Amino acid sequence: HGQREKKKLETEFASRNAKLQSKGAALQKEASDLQAKAAMLSESELARRQQDLMVKDQELQKLSAEYSQEMATKQEQFAERILKN
Repeated sequence: HGQREKKKLETEFASRNAKLQSKGAALQKEASDLQAKAAMLSESELARRQQDLMVKDQELQKLSAEYSQEMATKQEQFAERILKN
């Protein structure tokens, strides 16, 4: 029973981790693209895009922190259940 629960937990978090990694890579690409095009953009457009990237980065950091916290909580709960049995 414990192995099945552990596998379920690993699968759930592997999927979420993959999504976070994908979002991080997309954000990195967007930042690189912006840096490459910066000289061609107006000052206001550049500022707008930089602000957009900053907001996306903050959202990604929040999601990552939530992921880490939830994973730690679930692992702790899993360990407590194992110890009780």
